[in-house]
Formats: sequence, structure tokens, C-alpha cells
Amino acid sequence: MSGGSVHKVSTIVLLESYNNPTSNNDVAVVVLASRIRSFNSSTVRPAIVPPSGYVVPDNASVVAIGWGRTVENEASSVSPSLRHVSVRKVSRSECAARYSALGAQQGNANMFPVTTSMLCAGLLNVGGADACQGDSGGPLVYNGVVVGVTSWGAGCGNPSYPGVYARVASYTTWITSTVQRYNGAPTVSVNFLLLVSLVTSIILTNNTKM
Repeated sequence: MSGGSVHKVSTIVLLESYNNPTSNNDVAVVVLASRIRSFNSSTVRPAIVPPSGYVVPDNASVVAIGWGRTVENEASSVSPSLRHVSVRKVSRSECAARYSALGAQQGNANMFPVTTSMLCAGLLNVGGADACQGDSGGPLVYNGVVVGVTSWGAGCGNPSYPGVYARVASYTTWITSTVQRYNGAPTVSVNFLLLVSLVTSIILTNNTKM
């Protein structure tokens, strides 16, 4: 990778209920050590955080973005440049049913809980498009709004199991209060933040994607 700029991090603010239950609340706010002076340019835009309770329609086209692997479990496939892929929002009930069935196959139907604070996306029964290892914390975008943060899933591009993302609209109030706590820190505004999903929460199975 080349180009771009480097910004040091002063604080990572972890959600108090992070990883409770397993892989839930998989978000944090990153506070930078210095203010970004030129965050509006032809190549850089701040991330737009949705209002609390914002709902993405089922089957809507969403875009996953990241620098992760393009082939599951192949380290050499890590992308040298930022990539994106279009997938479809999957209803939570369908997503939960599929992961419940996967858990049941492994002896525990509750092994992979899909909560109301998660959002699922993929190409069901088609596969081949997804976030993958190394994309954790990357954005899932709908109409220019960051609606999801890449979290976990069964493999990469699996036709039976969509990718699972932290649902950003579930955390808007927490994001806002966190920004207010760090009011003197170099945040852009209440609506423009850098969000990350922590890698430690997604080691669920041998083929977990991120």
C-alpha cells in the first residue's frame, strides 16, 4: 500500500457491554491524537453515522469496504488497495435461523446468536461476495451512511451464511455521549466518527471470516 496519511490514536473507547453476549456490541470509538485538518477532499470523506433506530430495508443493496483478503484463509490474497463489494441486507430472522441451524449442527443452537444489535448482509444461496479476514472494523454503507461495522461470520462469501455486522444505529446514543465526554478531543462532530470493530470478539469457529 502507498499514499494516504497516518494518524496516531490517543484513546480507544470500548463499549461497556462489549462482547456480551459473545460477539455482540462489537464497536468502539477511536479518538485521534491530533485533529484531521483536511477530511473533506476528493478522496476523503467523514463517515456519516445514522440516527438512532435507523432501519435498512431487507434486501437493500449495501456495500462492504476493506483491505482484507479476497480469498478465504489465503494470506497472500490480502488486497494492496481498498476494495468494495455490493451485497444485500438479509433479514435478522433469516440470518438468525441460519446461524441457529449452524450452531445446532455443532451441538448448540445458541452458539452463534444474531441479536437486534447486529445487521446481516450477503448474497444468500449465491455467495461469492462478502467481507473477509482482515476486513474487521470496516464499514458497511447504505446510501452513503455507515450502517454496519464488519464483525463476524461463517467463512467468506458462504452462500448459506451471510456476513454479520454491528448495527451502528443501535449505538448512536452511546456514540453521541462518548463524543461529548471527549469534547476537547479532536473529533469531527457528533455525526462523523471513526468506528472500529475489535478483532478479539470474532474468534468463534475455525472458519470465522474476520
